[in-house]
Amino acid sequence: MASTAETNSLKVEMNSWHAQKGEMEEQRTRKDEETSDRIKDLVGQLTEMKQELESLNSQKTEMVLLLEKRTQENSEFLIQLGNLKEELANKAVDQQRKMEEEEILVSKVKELELELDSIRNHKSELEEQLSSKLHEYNQLRDD
Repeated sequence: MASTAETNSLKVEMNSWHAQKGEMEEQRTRKDEETSDRIKDLVGQLTEMKQELESLNSQKTEMVLLLEKRTQENSEFLIQLGNLKEELANKAVDQQRKMEEEEILVSKVKELELELDSIRNHKSELEEQLSSKLHEYNQLRDD
């Protein structure tokens, strides 16, 4: 009977182990499904992140190209600005030279006007002297 009791005990223990094994297999299957689902989620997130990274890299490339274009335009504007400043400085120098030449010409005109006035006065004096001499001559001749 001991052997039947032992056998029954072993059967009960074996049944318990089989039940535990079944539960463990169910738990492992659930865990495998959960892990598989988690892996699928992570792969989906990774795919989204890769797409976002590609989009950001594309935007970065566009921004770098735009920055290079703007930098080039800026350089061209600075060159144009330098040229305009130089042109303006040259025009200012030309204007100053013209103003100086004009001042010289105005001064010469004033000198010539003074000389002309002097010549007119001298002419007037000579005409008066001539008139006086003619008058004297005419009086002498009449006498």
